[in-house]
Amino acid sequence: MAFFAQNLAYLRKQKQLSQQALSDALNIPRSTLSGYEQSYAEPDIETLIQFSHFFDVDLNLLLTKEMSRIKGRKHRVDSDSKQVPVTVDIEGKKYIQLVDTKAEAGYMESFNDPEFIKELPTLHIPQIPRGVFRAFEIHGDSMLPLEPGSIVIASFVERLEDIKAGMTYIVASKEGLVYKRLYPSGGQNGLRLVSDNGIYKPYELHWEQVQEVWKFYAYLSFSDGKAAFDNMIEEKQEQLYQQMNDVHQKVCRE
Repeated sequence: MAFFAQNLAYLRKQKQLSQQALSDALNIPRSTLSGYEQSYAEPDIETLIQFSHFFDVDLNLLLTKEMSRIKGRKHRVDSDSKQVPVTVDIEGKKYIQLVDTKAEAGYMESFNDPEFIKELPTLHIPQIPRGVFRAFEIHGDSMLPLEPGSIVIASFVERLEDIKAGMTYIVASKEGLVYKRLYPSGGQNGLRLVSDNGIYKPYELHWEQVQEVWKFYAYLSFSDGKAAFDNMIEEKQEQLYQQMNDVHQKVCRE
């Protein structure tokens, strides 16, 4: 991090921002920000990612090169990697923003906007591992027995090649947010999304359609899971019985 302090001051001035303005934009105390610029303090990796995204710069350059000497836009973030805005509290702890059903449409348009992300409701999960986490309210019955209304807590996948086949993920695309099991597509040009509920057919997304991927870490449920599962089985049995009855009546009429 030999050049971080001077690069931070340089980039802030390039954007014509005061320390207070940058502090407000990133929800970082001004005294902490001043400490970064004066080399009295060093940010953690999540805060470094936050700076990298806000200034649209490559993280490696931010830490290891004197950016005032770099001409043009050679310092832009490599398009092969993905980053997300994060916010921290006054003690430097990560917030876990919650994307509930009401916020989903806005999230799909503003998932890269630090100001939008900062306004989302937050969760605090004790002893959560290092990394960037977000919480998503799921809807629909494609992933039963995980019920609609459950909250999935997931960690950000920075590199798409890190996706593990058969594991569950939140995928953000132009189609919206979905919670699915992921597999490489047949042509290796994207992802195959599979529901745990067999009623729903798998489908594919090309890499270019994928905006964000978040790996399942944990979930919060607000009902008795066993009771909900038993109710679901009852409903399916009733549906099956009704279908068999309809077929029987049709055969009798013929």
